[in-house]
Amino acid sequence: MITEFTVEQPRHDETAIILCNGPSLRGVDLTKLPKVATFGMNVAYRHWSRIGWFPTHYSCLDEVVGMHHQSAIAEMIARAGNGAPSRYFLRRNVIEHLGFGDNPRVVNFDDLADSHGALSRQPVTTGSHTLIWAVTLGYRQIFLLGADSNYVEVVAGAEFVEKTVLRIVREAENPNYYFDDYQQPGDRYNLPNIGGETHLTSWRVAAAVAAETDVAVYNFSAISHVDAFDFADLGDFLAGRPISVEPRETRRLRLRLLRSSRAS
Repeated sequence: MITEFTVEQPRHDETAIILCNGPSLRGVDLTKLPKVATFGMNVAYRHWSRIGWFPTHYSCLDEVVGMHHQSAIAEMIARAGNGAPSRYFLRRNVIEHLGFGDNPRVVNFDDLADSHGALSRQPVTTGSHTLIWAVTLGYRQIFLLGADSNYVEVVAGAEFVEKTVLRIVREAENPNYYFDDYQQPGDRYNLPNIGGETHLTSWRVAAAVAAETDVAVYNFSAISHVDAFDFADLGDFLAGRPISVEPRETRRLRLRLLRSSRAS
């Protein structure tokens, strides 16, 4: 078994936080995060608008979600750096539809993937490839918040409108996200985890990219199913203490022992 260890607080200019939207983020006060680069994604802009806080970077790599929320994305870009994220990582279909191809704040994922091998790796999810984007931007220590990968694939209140596209047709409890109205009636989106392990596989791909470039990545979610990164203590990070780390191998062993004890 690999024992727990600590890492020192990283330099702020080399640090990034990737804000995924899983339920473990519920109750975290984003306004109290350290002044480091923050990467938020998809429909979380609804929560940011309410609390008057925005990440420094925004990404949406789901072509269905991007097109459905194009107006909100366009409004953020119009305010970029002034009460909205400063940089945007979007798919070609959204960029061309909105006419932002020449905007220096907008990065075309599809174009960049053609020229940067790490971003072309499959499968692509917004979370995993936002992490790879952060790696390409030069951040050396990256922390994941809300990267839980414990989806209910078809939530109450959703129905299929195409083979892999769903629409929210009525309000209902949604356990997939950290705030209650993340998805609202009328929202369209792709099935979260096509094939059953899309997200877990994509995080493993991103972990390989980070390892190849000697970037340290830690997962702050205690409930996460993601098995590609060591787990770190968010409280330590927020308090400015040396950060306690639980290696993923140690966690796997503990979970096996726990399951065994429950079964006996």
